[in-house]
Amino acid sequence: MNYEVGGHHLICLQFYHGKGYNQQFIDKLNEVVNRAKKGGEIEIIYGVDEICSVCPYLVDDTCNYNEESRDTAYQIDNLALELLKLSVGETIFWEDIKERIPEIIKTWRTEVCRECEWREACEGYRGD
Repeated sequence: MNYEVGGHHLICLQFYHGKGYNQQFIDKLNEVVNRAKKGGEIEIIYGVDEICSVCPYLVDDTCNYNEESRDTAYQIDNLALELLKLSVGETIFWEDIKERIPEIIKTWRTEVCRECEWREACEGYRGD
């Protein structure tokens, strides 16, 4: 089963462990991660993905978390795709992404995690 995921979610979901904005968002994250781990094929998209679709800050297909959030999301999506050597429209499996994380995590943590408010939720978490 194909499903759509954007750039930074490909990396950030590798460290997800049950936290989110609200229960609907957490349920969607759990659903996406569980499908991915079972071998679901991930289609890479640009912009609002399946996860964003239930975000409480999504209004008219635009992230309204704060004034910079839309631009920030696009910047880190682009960086994620560059680091993972992927392009919009490609498909990939969870395990293939997971294998690439060790090669890119130092750059990701320096460029993205340092400023991320979710950093504490991920720190020390290794995934499974």
